[in-house]
Amino acid sequence: MDIQVYMTERKRMRHEVRAYAEYLLKTVYKRSDPIRIGKFGKPELIQTGAPLYFNGADSGAWVVCAFADRPIGVDLEQVKADRRILGVARRMFGDAEADALEKVPIRRRSRVFAEGWAKREAVMKWSGRGFNLPMSAIKIDGDIPYGPDLPVGLALFAIPGFDSRRYAAWICGQYKEKPRITLIRD
Repeated sequence: MDIQVYMTERKRMRHEVRAYAEYLLKTVYKRSDPIRIGKFGKPELIQTGAPLYFNGADSGAWVVCAFADRPIGVDLEQVKADRRILGVARRMFGDAEADALEKVPIRRRSRVFAEGWAKREAVMKWSGRGFNLPMSAIKIDGDIPYGPDLPVGLALFAIPGFDSRRYAAWICGQYKEKPRITLIRD
């Protein structure tokens, strides 16, 4: 079970994630599967060969696309100092998690917020429902997401080798064992 994550500088990809995914499909995977947009906006391949799934994200200077043999979600969030973090956390994560974030030292608060956001958005993208699955319905216990609309066995994995001081980068999928994740810089 492998996941390949490709990254490129945003300025090299004018049309961002979809263009990068199409480029990688043709050049790396030698496939021309059409991409369609799902009911809630998640791009997906119309499978014409062996199962292949992808998801992508962009933030700051980077675009990432992840490919796997089963549905995945990926998110990338740039860590930014922002005075509005607690208000956004309260609105999006819920009161209990915003209260917990408020107790985090200010110098670490932006990092913890970005991690929480990226983990939840990776879950939302995995589900194919996007923001139709509210962030507040997703609870995180370490690297395990759970909630009333989520299956047992869902897990989160940090993307290794990414600039973890400036970005939070996470993948969500259903894996019994930790998959091997390879980061390939373009």
